[in-house]
Amino acid sequence: ITGLIYDGDSYGMEIVITAITLAGGGEIVSNPATPVASIEALLALGSDKTNVELTLTNAKVLFNDGNNIYVRENGKALCFYQINGLKDAVKDNSIVNGKIIGDYVVFNLMPELKGNKDTNLDALNIEDSEEEAVPVFTTLADVAQGKNVCDLVKTVATLVREVTYKEDGVTVSSTKYYLEDGDVKLVVVNNSKNLKTLADEGVTLITVTGVVNTANGAFQIKLTKNAEAGSEQEEPIKGDVNGDKVVDVADISAVISVMALGNNDPKADVNGDKLVDVADISAVISIMAQ
Repeated sequence: ITGLIYDGDSYGMEIVITAITLAGGGEIVSNPATPVASIEALLALGSDKTNVELTLTNAKVLFNDGNNIYVRENGKALCFYQINGLKDAVKDNSIVNGKIIGDYVVFNLMPELKGNKDTNLDALNIEDSEEEAVPVFTTLADVAQGKNVCDLVKTVATLVREVTYKEDGVTVSSTKYYLEDGDVKLVVVNNSKNLKTLADEGVTLITVTGVVNTANGAFQIKLTKNAEAGSEQEEPIKGDVNGDKVVDVADISAVISVMALGNNDPKADVNGDKLVDVADISAVISIMAQ
C-alpha cells in the first residue's frame, strides 16, 4: 500500500506500507518487487530470486516460439516463460521497453524470467520492427559451454543423422539430428523436415541460425530458420559493420545508424564492450588507418 502524508494543508513525503497488523492478531505482509536495472544485472544475481521488477531498454525479441520468448539487451540474453499475454503481444524482432515483474529462475541451465501473480504487461512498451535480430557468430564449442545460452547464434558444423532401432515392441525407429564439430556434438531441433531434406541430399556441412536453449541438462540449438548447405566458416572482418567485406566510411555510417536505433547490433560493437557508441566509431577509424 502506498500513499502520501497529509498535514492538513498539503501532501508531503510518500509512505510505503509493507505490513498491516490485524486487530485479531497476525499480519498481512506484502512482498515488494526488487528492482533490477537490466538483463545483465538480472543475470548477475547468481541465484534464483522471487518477485523482481526488471527494466528493459531497447530489448530485442530474438525468437517467439509460442511458449518461450528469447530476448537480447546490450549483448545479454534471457528467456521469458509463462508470462500471460506476452507471446501474443510480441513478434520476432520486436523492441521492448519498460518494466515487468516476475520470478528469476535458472531452470535446466537456462536463465528465465517466469510469470507470477504480480506479472502484467501494463508497464511495457512493445514496438514491431522490420529489422532482423543479428545472430552472434559463434562456434559449437562455445555453445556447448553455455556461452550463448538464450541468444541467437549462427554457426557452421557437420550434420549428423542418427537412426535408432529398438525391438521387443518398444520403438521401431527413432531419428535425431545433431551438429558435430570435432569432439563437440549437439542436438539441433525445430525443423526435422528441413534437416531430413539436407541429409537425404547428402549435405554434410550446414549453416544454422537459432537460439540456444537446453534439454535434458545439455545445450542445444533450436532453429529459427531453415538450415542451409554451408561452407567452411569464415571469421567476420572486424569493423565490417555493413558486411561488404571492406572497412570504410560506410561502416562508420552503419555504426551511427545502429546508435540512432539503440538496438546494440553485435556487428556494430566493434570494440567488444557490449555497447554501440562513439567508441565503436573510433575503433572503425583505427582499423581503416591500419
